[in-house]
Amino acid sequence: MYKAETYKERGNELTTLQHLPLDIKIKKTELRIKEAIDEFGKKNLFLCFSGGKDSQVLLDIIEKIGGGV
Repeated sequence: MYKAETYKERGNELTTLQHLPLDIKIKKTELRIKEAIDEFGKKNLFLCFSGGKDSQVLLDIIEKIGGGV
């Protein structure tokens, strides 16, 4: 179970991340995807694609970095 301070810290971190410029958010997302590929391998990762905006953006980022998930 998380302590109250931890919830507050996580909320502050989220607020900080939300205010980053778009290009930084994209770079952080690319890095996270690359880390997942390195750790689990492409054959063990999947993208659940609903066709919505978030899914389309994520698919675009994965395709641009050559993830091929």
